[in-house]
Parts: sequence; structure tokens; C-alpha cells
Amino acid sequence: MQLRPRENLRKADRYSDYATAYFGAIDIDEPKNYEDAMKSQHATEWEKAIERELLALKDSDTWTVVDKPVKCNEIDSKWVFKVKKNEYNEITQFKARLVARGFQQKGLQYDDIYAPVAKLQTFRILLAVIVNLDCTIYQMDVCNAFLHGYIEVYMSPPKNCYLPKDKTCRLNKSIYGLKKAHKNWYKRFDSFMKDNLFEKPKSDYCLHIKAEQNERIYILIFVDDLIITGSSEDKVNKLKIDLSNAFKMKDLGGTVSYYIGISVHQDIENGVVTLDQENYLQNVLDRFGMLNCKGSFTPMDKNFDQNLLIKEKSESSELESKCRQAIGSIMYAVLG
Repeated sequence: MQLRPRENLRKADRYSDYATAYFGAIDIDEPKNYEDAMKSQHATEWEKAIERELLALKDSDTWTVVDKPVKCNEIDSKWVFKVKKNEYNEITQFKARLVARGFQQKGLQYDDIYAPVAKLQTFRILLAVIVNLDCTIYQMDVCNAFLHGYIEVYMSPPKNCYLPKDKTCRLNKSIYGLKKAHKNWYKRFDSFMKDNLFEKPKSDYCLHIKAEQNERIYILIFVDDLIITGSSEDKVNKLKIDLSNAFKMKDLGGTVSYYIGISVHQDIENGVVTLDQENYLQNVLDRFGMLNCKGSFTPMDKNFDQNLLIKEKSESSELESKCRQAIGSIMYAVLG
């Protein structure tokens, strides 16, 4: 596979303080497709993000270029772009993700695609246990988690990659967008935990516990975000090393401070852990342009003219999508 030549590209380092401050002060629209990304004023950042994603796909041996079978049910792929921010609403990364258009997959057993995620109740209970045991909470991130699952599907090459017409990409690993991508990743991770003698409570299959004598190690997984803690610091460190050997991991260092939209403040000396979602809610308000909105004690004036809500079909569809996203974001905060 041949990539389009890129001049002066390098593997991006963490943004400098100046760059982070600059990008944090402006509102960046996320491109809807590859063409929009290449036309945007941040095209250079998006190109670097694409290069990082392609490098990760190559390192994971995600696909093999093969002759296209005569009757090849080839699915398409697309680029998805995301601006990642921290709990302070500062931009930390321009992210490009290659996803398969999984709805094109045909075959049997595609109803069996469920994979669990950690319950927020489990997260809170685990924090209470940690306070009682006087443990430190660590956080790790699995890089390109879905690429660790195994599968075989044919996919057309992504835009900006070029193949002869008689060639295609045979997927060796799961990729984002496939119907079973999350399930395949969860099965791979669960198998690793079983091999290392961890057990799961029936109440939450994303909590893994290993008990040896008077020591316990806990690991909670939410898709690709891990919380690791335990009564033995040495065994926790060994587990982190074993995880890094099995998967490509990012150790976020120190104690956990922000997990799945929840800010975590651990006072080890006084044995206290506090949680809040202030920064998450600030990000939600910023995302939907409501930072300067005025609060209301009633949902709607009884004399409101509903005809004002009638829009053209295209406008209505986009508005409905944003409305669902806003409600989902608020509901998550309520559950958290």
C-alpha cells in the first residue's frame, strides 16, 4: 500500500504550553469527512493525526493487502475526526480515527454484539473500598483498543491510501465501526485477565479482582480506560507492566484525576476521595453553545408558539440529532 507523499511530517509530540493555550482559546469545528479536514485551517494537525492512526494500524498488523476475491463483500471505511479536551476544556489532541462502515456487513450472528462497560455504581463502590484500604488509584489507557480484537473481513482502503483495483485489505484485527469490534476487544481483554487468575463478580463483568492471601488487586475497565489499584503496590506495578507487554498502553501517571467525565480528588493523607462533574458540565455547555445561558425554573412557557419549531426537513434532522446528544450528555451527568 502506498501513501500519498507527506512533506515534513513527524510523529506528533505533546503540544507545547503555548499551542495548548492557543487552541484552548478558540472554537474548532470538527470536520465531518476527509475532504473537510484537508480544507480546514487546521489541515496540518489533521494530517498528523491521520499519520498517527495509520502508524498504529500498521503496528497492530490490522490488515493484509491481498488479491480481491471474485465475490468479495467489501465494506467501506471513513475517517472520523475529534478534538480531544481535558477536564479544563483545553485541547490536548487532534484525533483521527479510521472506522469501518459496519452496517454493510452481511452474515449470521451479528445480533450477538453486546459487550459490557463498567457501571458507575461499581466505580463509586470501588473508590469507597480504596479509601478503606488506603490505596493509590492509577489510570491507564489502552491505545487503539479495538485493534486488539481478532476478526477477518475485507475492507476497501481508506482515503489517501492507494491500491490497484484488483487488491483489497483483509482485516486481521477488529477495527472501529465493525459490529463486533467492542465485543472482540472485550473478549481479548477478558481472556488476558483470566490467564492472570483474576475473577469477576456477577454484578459487574468489567470489574476484575485478584485475591492472594490478605492482598487484593482491582482493575475496572470502561471500554479502553482502566482504573488499577490494590493493597500491594508491588503487585499493582507488576500488573501495569504485564498489561503494557500484552497491549499497547498509555500510563497516565500519578493518581487518577479524570475518569469517564468525572473529576476525582484523592486526599491520601486524610483518607478522602471526592467526585464532581463541574468540568464535564462546563464542556457540555461549551459544546452546545450554552456557556452564557440563563437558568430557567420551568421547561417551557405555556403560551409558547410551537409553530416556531417547524423547520425544513434537513434542518429538523440536524436539530433532532443535536437535541439527542444534549439530552444524553445531561442524562449521563445525572447518572454520574
